Amino acid sequence: MVVSDSVALEAPALSDMAVSLFLPESTEVKTLHVLALQTSYVSQAGDATANAKFPVAEKIHTWPFLTGVDVEASARGAAIVAFGSSLTDGDGTESDSNGRWPDVLAQQLQKSSGGKAELGVLNEGIIGNRLLNDSPMEAAGGRFGPVLGQAGLTRFDRDVLAQSGVKYVIVGLELMTSRCPAR
Repeated sequence: MVVSDSVALEAPALSDMAVSLFLPESTEVKTLHVLALQTSYVSQAGDATANAKFPVAEKIHTWPFLTGVDVEASARGAAIVAFGSSLTDGDGTESDSNGRWPDVLAQQLQKSSGGKAELGVLNEGIIGNRLLNDSPMEAAGGRFGPVLGQAGLTRFDRDVLAQSGVKYVIVGLELMTSRCPAR
């Protein structure tokens, strides 16, 4: 894990944030969010981290490397962790819409408080994640291999308890049923 220095900037509720990373040499992706549902941009123009605009070489729909951003809050502030699998992660919503249910929850909290809610919503959903067991590995016949992550119980300390200011957790479970064809 790598943590950067803090940055002094205003981050109003519900605002979008752009994070630029510079990798001076070819680097293996060790963490990747495959269902980001946001367009990200890759530049081949060297260190463009200070640029407001940079030449786009490629558009991607994943979030490589970055796993979170901590935002400082007042003493009255708190965080709600949305912890779950595909539906929490945003499966079924349109790309670039911020329509995941944790996004909608954050929007409703701000709306109902007249924009004064001091509650942050952290989306800790992982597509295909399972609560009790790690995702099946590619060798074991799993379609996505380890990309679906560790079991929810394994990642609970890291993804919930270790987050700053957490006071509430919503555990989202999907019930999987087998579907029988009509006869």
